[in-house]
Amino acid sequence: MKLSIGMIYEEFKEYDPIVCYHDYDQKLTFERYLFYDGDLNLHADTLYVFTPSMTSSVHLGAVSIEEGTCLLFLGNKKESGALSRTAFMSISSSAISAEKLSNRLWKIFERYRRIDESLQACIRSRSGLQKLVDIATPLFTNEITIRDSNYRYVAHSYKFLRYSRDLQPDSRGYFAPEELTNLKNSPFYQEQVKSPKVWMYTYENRQMICRDIYDRERFLYRIKIIDTNHPFRSFDRALAQYFSDLTATYCLKTPSADETEHVRTFISLAENEHFTVDRPLQELMDEFHWNRFDTYLVFCLRSGKNIGDVSAYSYYCITLNNTFPSGYSFVYQNQIIFILNLTKNQMDSRSLDLKISEFIRDENYRAGCSMKYSDLLKTTFYCRQAVFALDSGLRYNPTLWSCHFKDYRFHYILDALSRDFNSGSYLLPELQALLDYDRSNSARLFPALEKYLEYDGNVSQAAKALNIHRSTLLYRLEKIASITSIDLEDHGYRCLLSLFIQLGKLDEHFFR
Repeated sequence: MKLSIGMIYEEFKEYDPIVCYHDYDQKLTFERYLFYDGDLNLHADTLYVFTPSMTSSVHLGAVSIEEGTCLLFLGNKKESGALSRTAFMSISSSAISAEKLSNRLWKIFERYRRIDESLQACIRSRSGLQKLVDIATPLFTNEITIRDSNYRYVAHSYKFLRYSRDLQPDSRGYFAPEELTNLKNSPFYQEQVKSPKVWMYTYENRQMICRDIYDRERFLYRIKIIDTNHPFRSFDRALAQYFSDLTATYCLKTPSADETEHVRTFISLAENEHFTVDRPLQELMDEFHWNRFDTYLVFCLRSGKNIGDVSAYSYYCITLNNTFPSGYSFVYQNQIIFILNLTKNQMDSRSLDLKISEFIRDENYRAGCSMKYSDLLKTTFYCRQAVFALDSGLRYNPTLWSCHFKDYRFHYILDALSRDFNSGSYLLPELQALLDYDRSNSARLFPALEKYLEYDGNVSQAAKALNIHRSTLLYRLEKIASITSIDLEDHGYRCLLSLFIQLGKLDEHFFR
């Protein structure tokens, strides 16, 4: 899990650190710490530690610092003007040594990592909401409670609830009816109850951080963190959001009957080329307010992490569906298929691209994107595009987060042809003859032809790429024509040669 600079500050308060948050203590922004080694590009999600020697030798004005980076200086740092977009903290070098600082940081990150792993393991094993609350209690050191749709307490972090006039729930977990009535009649409360984010309100001189979990319109659970032990810290809301997201994963892991039917319908759309508008699809479109001829886009996503089991994908489907109300995602063949209705989408194109990119990067996913289409019944073809774009991107451009099918259309054609023609020598024996000549005479005629075709017959550019003289290339082309009778003046023939050379690259045994 990610930490905030405020959480780090809490652990070092005894050393009287100087800290400048820039509101970053309210966010869970970084997931690792590194000792600064002179890098001129500091990346987000990372806490960089500057030792006294490095602090004195580095001019921060020359360093590129991404927003969301956090800096910790061992010793005083005076260049605060260069740190206007990030949080930083400085601790006197006489108060703590670099070695002791490193050990403390390791323990902090390790403690939160173990809490996160325990929570994830609890979700996978479905050990119960009470177990989930027990594990999360050290995150807050305040009280956590979870109530179901009947306002019955189903999990809490202490044996006795110590708030609200000291009245306790009965043996079945139900609370005093008059208090529930007062709560429901609160105008502020009514404004917030369906918020997808956590929210805070005050009741009976207690502050509470709340989050309601819904399965679409059906209320499932209410999560509360109550300031019974100490006032809320600035980052408690971010921790509450993190914990409530995990709880939502647990609660929604077993889908409702309606949700299961939706997934079946979408899987049928993804698999069936001849799908028709039947009753389940019509009901689905009516519920989502979709039309068959809206404009759609399909994404195929796979995790770059070792997530353990497919059920972890369910959490990310929930996250996607909450983030993009005009889309729907589901697990299919050990990957996530995400169908986005662009017609109903309220974001502009730039904001949409940015939001999707943030999700892919933050959750360490790789995505393939189809082309736009305007008939929901053709979803199967565009699912194939998204899957192919992802597979091709991982093969040809593995460093990219997302890959678009439009950039791999030529590869798609080659892939389709390579499945039909497992050997091309019987179609173009001229190329096989040229390869045989090169092998027998240690010649370089085939590369010359390949580069000449790549530059669409431009002799000068091809010769430059081959690092040979133009006249040398012309001689080789004449030699190629004499050996194979290839007519390089025929544009259609040149296209055919280019196509089969590309096919040959897909199969090392293509030419024999």
